[in-house]
Amino acid sequence: MTDTVFNVTGRIIMRLANTTQTSSGKATLARLRQSIGKNIAQTVEVWPEVFSELPESFLSRTGEPTREEKAIFSSLQFYALHQQAKSESVNSLNKTDNIGQSLKSLRSKDDSKAIDRRFNVLCHFRNKKDNTALDQ
Repeated sequence: MTDTVFNVTGRIIMRLANTTQTSSGKATLARLRQSIGKNIAQTVEVWPEVFSELPESFLSRTGEPTREEKAIFSSLQFYALHQQAKSESVNSLNKTDNIGQSLKSLRSKDDSKAIDRRFNVLCHFRNKKDNTALDQ
């Protein structure tokens, strides 16, 4: 399998999806949600999850996160946000199940303030730090 951002992210999410009902899996997702709004350098506690599957070609050689690292990190944060309070995995390869539908579903819950806050922080932070991060 070719190492693309999509494939690497998919492998990490599959591993996370298989642990959503365990205490360690729930803790990992919580740490990913708590990392929203922080620079990768400030999130050492989630590095084992983020960097475990990354091929060497994706890793920074300068200390500044690569585009691949940023994309995978953001995707895992979105996954953790989407998975919040769900007993079954939200991971789906169904082409009609997309982030827009997922966010709409999350917002239709009674308490959408926490979701709105995290999503807004995530989008604002990514746009502020790297105007192209969400476009890639």
